[in-house]
Amino acid sequence: MAKRKSSLGGWLIVGLLVFGIAQCMKTPTPSNTTTAARPTAPAVVAAPTPKSPVPKATTPASNEPSTSAPIEIRYVSASTLNIRAEPSTNAAIVSKISNGERVTVLDRASGWVLVQSSAGYGWISERYTSSTRPAQIYTPPATLVQAPPKSSGLSCSPRRTCSQIGSCSAARWYLANCSWGGRLDRDKDGRPCEAMC
Repeated sequence: MAKRKSSLGGWLIVGLLVFGIAQCMKTPTPSNTTTAARPTAPAVVAAPTPKSPVPKATTPASNEPSTSAPIEIRYVSASTLNIRAEPSTNAAIVSKISNGERVTVLDRASGWVLVQSSAGYGWISERYTSSTRPAQIYTPPATLVQAPPKSSGLSCSPRRTCSQIGSCSAARWYLANCSWGGRLDRDKDGRPCEAMC
């Protein structure tokens, strides 16, 4: 009985091997080919189409747009700069850009430049731009400086008692400025030497 089980297992293994070899020997058909075996044509990637800019303005001298200026990079030198629909201070404001922001110049007309920025397309005044990035201005945080104590002629040394202090203002100074000044205000109400103040 043990011999039959082992021979049955052996035949099962042999059958699986034959089946596997037969599957490998099949010729490829369109239904069982992989994409790696197929020749592929080179991928064609379309160039991105640029967004259409705001219509170019014309120069006052002629009705032709200025195309002589090459595309260049400029930086905003004003703290905030309006982007306008046309090269005029009367034109509608399209957006705003901040100091140091990079813009690409697309056209020029009468001291105005047509730019593309992170805020979109539009016209800005060229005098508020520069060809170099403005330096970051470091403004240190304000430091708190204590005013030097006013010279009152008083000193915390030697220690004094209410009987040794001549005025209420001197008693208040000792209370505020001397480590031992709290002894002058025994009831802790903020008034030193109550008999005097």
